[in-house]
Amino acid sequence: MQVDRALLNDLGALRVSLPGLSLGPQLGDRRSPHRGRGMEFADHRPYRPGDDLRLVDWNVYRRLRQVLVRLFHEDRNLHLGICLDCSASMGVGTPRKDAHAATLAASLALIGLRERDTVTLSLAGGTGRIPRLRGHQARSFSRQLQALEQTECGGAPDLADAIRRMSDRGRIDRAILISDLFTEDDDAIDAAIRALSVVARRPAVLHVLAADEVEPDLSEGIEAEDAETGEILAVGDRAGLGDAYQRALQDYLRHVRTRCAAYRVQYVPAFTSIPLRTLVLDALRRGRVVESARGAGR
Repeated sequence: MQVDRALLNDLGALRVSLPGLSLGPQLGDRRSPHRGRGMEFADHRPYRPGDDLRLVDWNVYRRLRQVLVRLFHEDRNLHLGICLDCSASMGVGTPRKDAHAATLAASLALIGLRERDTVTLSLAGGTGRIPRLRGHQARSFSRQLQALEQTECGGAPDLADAIRRMSDRGRIDRAILISDLFTEDDDAIDAAIRALSVVARRPAVLHVLAADEVEPDLSEGIEAEDAETGEILAVGDRAGLGDAYQRALQDYLRHVRTRCAAYRVQYVPAFTSIPLRTLVLDALRRGRVVESARGAGR
């Protein structure tokens, strides 16, 4: 898949947004529910044998004759999971959906890794040799970028399974599925969206459709072929075909949005007709998927 590397140089000071506490596995600069050796005082608890005497609050002891240990907020990083659909249907469209989606995935991974967040990239389907990569430092990005650029779309993967692979260590902070959500049946769409809601506290779908899928040229009629199965889906003439196509498209989009709402999964249109720079710097920021890193929540 082709990644627009020029965009990666212009992401600015962004970080992945996470309202609330972070459960990341590494020390970082986001508030967490854990107590440890942070800088900000959180609470006291009674002294237990083996506690570090440097944490004893001697002022409290002098006043109350109680030996209490000071507890501090322990800041952690954020765990971001990105699942990229690399099925055959993602390799079509004008512009191509796979390049658009891969650049989105690379942008989010780089934003996270620059902030020392733990980023798990899961590739669903395709020809890539590495289905999952995880890192928490900026130097990890080169491996994730290489995996994206060496993968070609193909097959009809189980999206729900790829999503679950992101969270083998328990529930994560944010999970983002980048996909066209073209599957053989509605149950597979439902399973993928449900899996997102299970693995993450803040799940989101970035829905990638090609411009010619949203507004196809039907002036000469259409013969539709399923990219994943080769099946001819419809043959029609131009009379009334445009209206019928748009009704079917709107029904499909309504179904996806309804399932996302049912599982409290954020839905963000990420169609290829929307420039990637606008998506990352405007739509994702307005959707609170990303935010300014300078002073944001610190």
